[in-house]
Amino acid sequence: MTVSSELSAYRVAKILKTEPTENTIGIITAIESRNTRGGSKLWAIIEYRTRTGTVTQAIYNPNNRYLIGQKYGVRYAVDYPEMFVLTRDAK
Repeated sequence: MTVSSELSAYRVAKILKTEPTENTIGIITAIESRNTRGGSKLWAIIEYRTRTGTVTQAIYNPNNRYLIGQKYGVRYAVDYPEMFVLTRDAK
């Protein structure tokens, strides 16, 4: 599992570095509890607009770092809008 997670993070970072990207604002719209092999974990659901529509993604939420209503800067790959990184708090 760890190797898969690291490869996934590497792929996202590579795409965001080499492909065209755009910036937008995302908002935390929900907090969900999901069952994993390691037990139940909290995930923040972030929603952001792209050129082609709205994307909804889950972000692991340890220690309740993310709260509903918080806004964040999001940099996403234009051709792969589900590949994103949070860039800053958008206060």
